[in-house]
Amino acid sequence: PARVGDRVSGGHMARVHGAEVEDDCIVAMGAMGLSGARVGSHSIIGAGESWITELSTAELRDLLALRKEALSDE
Repeated sequence: PARVGDRVSGGHMARVHGAEVEDDCIVAMGAMGLSGARVGSHSIIGAGESWITELSTAELRDLLALRKEALSDE
């Protein structure tokens, strides 16, 4: 089930499907959170953005470095 904290504002067509939104967040119009994803407190999710899951520090570092192995399963 979804969990939405205190003082969270959701825009038109924002969807939180099995995700967790902590306190004091803004989820803009059309944003979507899928099962297992978490948005930390004091966060802003932009219009039309999706958050799928949490990444570990190493996974986020790999993704931001655009390493080939981070972008494919091969």
